[in-house]
Amino acid sequence: MYMAPELYRGEPYNLSADMWALGCVLFELMALKPPFSGTNILAVTNNVVNSTPEALPCDYSEDIRGLASVLLSKKPESRPTANQILRTPLLIVIRNEQDRLWHQKRGIEPATSVGVVADNGGLYTVASSAASRDEGVCKACALM
Repeated sequence: MYMAPELYRGEPYNLSADMWALGCVLFELMALKPPFSGTNILAVTNNVVNSTPEALPCDYSEDIRGLASVLLSKKPESRPTANQILRTPLLIVIRNEQDRLWHQKRGIEPATSVGVVADNGGLYTVASSAASRDEGVCKACALM
């Protein structure tokens, strides 16, 4: 079930197959069941290659449901890369909150903040207030 449809079709492995597996894990965490199932391995394989998973619960944001959906795209070239995922507004917000809590716990004032500058057709430009990795970054962050 975590194997990408193109692998079942005998196409060569590439990193987009890992993004498929990530989509399966994300879907299962949200729906509490796998995106594809069947009574035997042949039925599961057929469902992975030919069917679409049911809609995820509306309890989750459109952003996270959209991410799961695009990760489970049948076309490998339609799946985002890990870097593209890390630059989505959803993960930027999560990263900023983690950084804020990390600094707050240690009583350190963060010197940088990261935000979304522009959406370039689904690819986001990430900006930081620090001039470089070493300038303006607190000593604790520079070690990370």
